[in-house]
Parts: sequence; structure tokens; C-alpha cells
Amino acid sequence: SHILPEIHETCDEILVLRNGELVFQGTEAQLNRRVRPSGSYEITLRGDGGRAAKILEAIETVEKVEKLGESDDICHFRISLKDDAIEKVVTEIVQADLGLRRLDRAVDELEAAFVAVTGIDEEGA
Repeated sequence: SHILPEIHETCDEILVLRNGELVFQGTEAQLNRRVRPSGSYEITLRGDGGRAAKILEAIETVEKVEKLGESDDICHFRISLKDDAIEKVVTEIVQADLGLRRLDRAVDELEAAFVAVTGIDEEGA
């Protein structure tokens, strides 16, 4: 099927073809790990968003920081790591006296993973 939201909801295993050749076979989780092997996380912190962003950006294992939102003293970020050493990030957050409210591995949308594996935008396929 080319209807990616339907695939996400109904399939346990995914096969991705590019120009008639199999370029990936596995679960959606395996596809996401292939696209982002180093690790990507969503973090919710209590504290000043600007200060929190600077602290996250200064951590040596953090490759990218994306601010997803802020309300009152709660801020949400997506971070990408150079290696999957999330423990270093948690240690820095605690030492900076920021409140760690939530930490989850980020889940890519299936479409983003498809584009990353094939280099083809779904609408152009």
C-alpha cells in the first residue's frame, strides 16, 4: 500500500521498495532506528525554556535541540544525540536543577522514515 497512515495502523512488518528493489524489510521501530540510529528523544522540563535550551545545547553528546513548545514554566524539546548516551543528558539536567517531567524516545512518522530510506517524497511517488 502507499497509504502510510494505514500501514502504521495495520502492519506488523514493512517492506520498502525503491525502483523495484527492496531497500528495507522489518518493523516500523526497526525502520525508525535505521533512520535515527544515534537516538532522538522528547523531553519535558520544568524551568526557564531559554536556559534549558542553552543547557541542552552545551551537552557534548547532544547534536541538535528543537524547542517544541513552552507554557508557564514547562518546556518541551526534541533532542538528537551523537550517540545514545541519554544518561549524560539526564545527569546534566539534574545538575542544572531543571525538573525532568518526562523523557520519551521520539517516534518518527512513517512518512519521514520512508522519505529518509528512499529519498522519495510520498506525494511524488
